[in-house]
This record gives sequence, structure tokens and C-alpha cells, in this order.
Amino acid sequence: MQSMRTAATIGFVLGIVLLTVQTGAFSRASADRGVDIAVVNDDDAYLGIEKRPVSVTSNESENASLVRLTNRFSRSLELVLTISESDTERLPDISSVDSPTVLGSGESESIRATVRCDNLTATETARVGIQASNDVTRVVANRTIQISCA
Repeated sequence: MQSMRTAATIGFVLGIVLLTVQTGAFSRASADRGVDIAVVNDDDAYLGIEKRPVSVTSNESENASLVRLTNRFSRSLELVLTISESDTERLPDISSVDSPTVLGSGESESIRATVRCDNLTATETARVGIQASNDVTRVVANRTIQISCA
């Protein structure tokens, strides 16, 4: 009987100790993860950017396709576009830019503009800035377009 009483007392004390001691819970955890970033050509990117050659006869104007955009994301993208002409004094005039404001998933659209080469017979550059975004994605790209005035 004495051994039962001793076993019961040890069990009771052990139970109280287990109830008062903290458990092995975590308040914070951290982990390192490796990241692989790959760069692909514009034609294969999530936002495909295909530059188009522009050739305009001197002293004439043409409605030209400057860039073709393809949305390969699973959601639509809102687009903001900027076009700046070259820094040289003699440059083609770029006006009447026609650009989509939204590009749906899987859609492709061209950015068009009227390009005029007044008394020019050279190749100049224009810079196209593209910002495409939605609630989870943001892409910023700048491309240089060659404009040939002949």
C-alpha cells in the first residue's frame, strides 16, 4: 500500500510540474530561401515588347507602329506610356500617339504615332517609357526606337 501511495504522490507532483512548465512553442521563426532570377528576351517576357522599325520619307509623315506590347500575365495590365524624342537639334516630330490604357491577359496591342521628318535624312532615336501594372504586378521598361528619315 505504501508503494501505491508513493507512486500516486510522484504522479501528482509530476503532473503539477508538467502543467506549470512552459511548452516548446515558438514565438518567431525565420528561414533562408534561395532565389533564382532569369532574364529573358523581350519577345519571351511576361510583358513582351517588340520594337518596330520606323522609316519615313523626308518632308512627309507616316502613322507608324513604334512598339507592339504583349501581356503574358494572368491579369490585365494598366498602361502608362511616355515618348521622348532624341536630344539632338534635328529630330523627327512624333505626335498623335495612340496607345491602349489597358492590356488584357493574352492580348497584344501596338503603340502607334504620327512621325514626321522635316528636312531630315538621318537616323534618329526616340525613347519609349512603359509602365504596366495591376494590383499585384508592376513592370517598368524603357526602350530606344530607331527612326530612319530618308
